[in-house]
Amino acid sequence: MPSIRPPTEKSVCKTIERINQAAQKSEQEAKLDFGSKVYAGTQKFDKNSSDYGRPLVGTKSQARGVRAGNSIMQEVIFLCEIIERNATGTPPNCSIKFGQLFYIYNHYSQSLVGMLIRARKYGLVDFEGEMLYQKTG
Repeated sequence: MPSIRPPTEKSVCKTIERINQAAQKSEQEAKLDFGSKVYAGTQKFDKNSSDYGRPLVGTKSQARGVRAGNSIMQEVIFLCEIIERNATGTPPNCSIKFGQLFYIYNHYSQSLVGMLIRARKYGLVDFEGEMLYQKTG
């Protein structure tokens, strides 16, 4: 029959420390939870902070945001490939008319304007001003 060693002072201290850390973390989360009995009111945010408006690291919201960002980047890259395949001229100075691009891209997705704006934000495409918002006629 195996013998059970009594806990050492060091292992007991480590266990107590882990329990205390978990309790403090739980208490801090409860203060931020609107449905909690210990809700401390609205949290003050620093608008100049680098993490302002971003989900906490390691949360499901952060993971969803990363997946969404990757998906959007794949769609932007796909749009750039379509432009390169169907444009006139040689890269990086190739061009395509919006109507032709709209007709081609509409078979794949209906978010052409948003993807063009995102691609311009990353410096992958260039077009004059806000020509995508202009009405015709």
